[in-house]
Amino acid sequence: MDSKKKKSLIVTVSILILLLAGFVYYMNLNKFENYEQLAKDLPKKHMEAVAQITRIDKKNAVKIRGKSYTDGYLYTYVFSAKKKKYMGNDFLKTVKYQINDTATVIYLPKNPSVNEFKSK
Repeated sequence: MDSKKKKSLIVTVSILILLLAGFVYYMNLNKFENYEQLAKDLPKKHMEAVAQITRIDKKNAVKIRGKSYTDGYLYTYVFSAKKKKYMGNDFLKTVKYQINDTATVIYLPKNPSVNEFKSK
């Protein structure tokens, strides 16, 4: 292989790698969002939905949306927004709901994955 073919092959492979890296970055763009900052916007700019409790776990310590909680119950719930299903977690000190109960949640209209129970 002469040096011109090697150079063109290296340039072509480099461009393909850059395109692949850009595609991977674009596909994961929502994973790079600062959920702690988005959670601060939640009380001001939210919508409500009815969620179904799917799981309750007793936990000694857990961190949700940048806040630490101790000695309570981690609730997992599912709700619909924007014609899709979303899952959320919240933490309560007492057993307020049972599995399959419904609860009201608030979520950010632009990003429903940022959500929490309406009242604690």
